[in-house]
Amino acid sequence: MPEFHKRLSEIAIKRYLAFAQQPQAQGRQRLEDINNSFFSAQDKSERPGRQGMQFWPELYNSKEYKLLLKVLKNAAVDQAVKIGKYRGSREQLMKESSMVLWAAVYTTHTPHLTHVHESSAVSSGCRCLPCLLFPRVCVCRSSPLCPLV
Repeated sequence: MPEFHKRLSEIAIKRYLAFAQQPQAQGRQRLEDINNSFFSAQDKSERPGRQGMQFWPELYNSKEYKLLLKVLKNAAVDQAVKIGKYRGSREQLMKESSMVLWAAVYTTHTPHLTHVHESSAVSSGCRCLPCLLFPRVCVCRSSPLCPLV
């Protein structure tokens, strides 16, 4: 596994295991519920705020996360433009869109069911085994250039 992916996986697994200890100590053993709570606890903005930084500074301050965010947003914007999901310029889409990125650690008992992200122009998963990072580009719904309005 390339060092980049290995580092992201290590960060995600370490935080997930620490996060899972508290609910398990309180008798909540269902791994799917713990994973859903882990998702909810994360800051999903491009620039994590104070609460997000308190929850997971190791991820949000890592050079790997910052690079991944940059690369994935560029790739997602390119894809949105290529498939015709956006009628403006690429540069305008880069400014007007936001990237939502979160991590999930899936085990045998934590399914990731098929679903859609209605407000997203592009949505995908990036596997850094054994964790997943899920990027989405959300185009501002109030923009007259947005085909989702």
